[in-house]
Amino acid sequence: MKTKQGNVHKTYIRTNDVIQKLNSIFIVPKKEDVNKIANYLKQAGLEVPIVIKQNRKQRILTKLRGNFYDKFNTELCISGMVFLSRLHKLLKDVEIIRQFKPVSEFSQGMKLRTIWGDTNTSNFLVNINLINKREMVNGIVDYDTISLGSHSYDVFMALVSFPKNHTYKVWDTMLEAYGCEHCKENKKSLLQKYILIKIKEISTHGFGLGYFGSKPKKYYKQRIKELNNLYDKSLVWGSV
Repeated sequence: MKTKQGNVHKTYIRTNDVIQKLNSIFIVPKKEDVNKIANYLKQAGLEVPIVIKQNRKQRILTKLRGNFYDKFNTELCISGMVFLSRLHKLLKDVEIIRQFKPVSEFSQGMKLRTIWGDTNTSNFLVNINLINKREMVNGIVDYDTISLGSHSYDVFMALVSFPKNHTYKVWDTMLEAYGCEHCKENKKSLLQKYILIKIKEISTHGFGLGYFGSKPKKYYKQRIKELNNLYDKSLVWGSV
C-alpha cells in the first residue's frame, strides 16, 4: 500500500481502490457533487476517479491505471499544458466552485473563470498513447480545489510544478502549448506574482495558520528556497 501525503488529504493507494483520509480542517464536497464532475469529465474522454463511498472521515475512490510523476520531462510538460487548455474549456460548465485566498489574490483585476486550482504535477495521470506509443497526460485527480479565478493561476502553477529542468526554453514551450496570449505577453510579471503569493501561502501554512494540513518545517524551508531560486531566474526571462 502506497501513501501519498497531499496538501488536502492523506491518500492510500491500494490494489483495487484508493482511500483518502479526509482533512478535518477542510470542507469536503459531497459524494454526489464530486461524482457529477467526474462523470462529466469522463464523458469528455478524461480519466478521472469516481467516489465509491464517502463519510465524514474518509472517501474510497476507483483506482486509475497509469503513472503519477513528481516532475515531467519536456515532452510531458507539453502534453500537460495541452491537457490543461482542454480542461479549462471543460471546466466552464462545472458548478462546484470553492474560493481560495491565493487564487483570489492572484486573480484580482483579471477575468474570472472556473479553474482547477491545484495543477501540481502529481495530480495528473500519465498513460501511453496507443497511436504514437508515447506517454501523455490523459487524466487528473482531486476535485476539492476547483475554484473561481484566473486561468493564469493554473498555468503558472504548472510552470513552477511540471518541469524537471526549469529552463527559459521549457517555460516558453509550455506557454506556447497552452496557447494563452495574455500569459505569453505578461509571462515575467505573472510568474513572479504567482511565486510571491505561493511563498506567502507556504509561510502561512508553516506557522500553522493555513487551511491545509501541516507538514514538517524542513518541507516549507525547502519549498521557499526553490521558489526564491525560481524568482531570481525569472528576473531575466525574456532578456536572454
